[in-house]
Amino acid sequence: MNSNDFKIIFNQDSHEVDVEVLIACLMRTSNIIQAVNRKLNTDKKIEVKIKALEKGSFEIHIELVEKILKTLFAKDNVTYGASIVAITTGLYGFSRFLRGKKPNKIKQGNEVTEVTNAFNEKIVIQNNVFNFYNESKDIRENINKQFSAIDKNEDIKGVSFIGSSENITIDKEDFKNLSTLIEGATEQNKEPIIEVKEDTNILIIRPSFTKRIEVGFYF
Repeated sequence: MNSNDFKIIFNQDSHEVDVEVLIACLMRTSNIIQAVNRKLNTDKKIEVKIKALEKGSFEIHIELVEKILKTLFAKDNVTYGASIVAITTGLYGFSRFLRGKKPNKIKQGNEVTEVTNAFNEKIVIQNNVFNFYNESKDIRENINKQFSAIDKNEDIKGVSFIGSSENITIDKEDFKNLSTLIEGATEQNKEPIIEVKEDTNILIIRPSFTKRIEVGFYF
């Protein structure tokens, strides 16, 4: 697994997943990745691509590709993609830790932040993960809406988000907690987000009926 790779695994008995849940999950994760990219304050453009689906419960392999790869700073490009993956994975881990409730205590240092959650559990995370989560309503809402959609599927027992250096698994019992919007570290929470279905148009770029399934998101 490359440092620019990111995997989502639906933990379930079946090798199938509801298409609405799949699309909602992919789009929310893609939105979070792009939000992290914007908050890093660079002019780099990231493409989020889906590799062929892997064997397993239901595994989705995501690859982050910088728009301009052939530069003198190719090594920096790999490091940059790995940073986005690490932050994105950390955001899911921090959301699982908070479990839909604002923190009781926050102690921020030069590089890391110590957070005590509503259940008096402590965690130490990188400042950029805490700041991105705390300051970006867009990131928090995408996580909330993602788990609101996942929670509706009875077959999914858990979801794993896997980066090159961290593996975050969120069990079904926490899905509803993560669908509660935290307005910030010190503000009151809102009620869980309820997804409303609307008719929309879907553009199929390249249908394929072979064993390999490829889906691309271009930004």
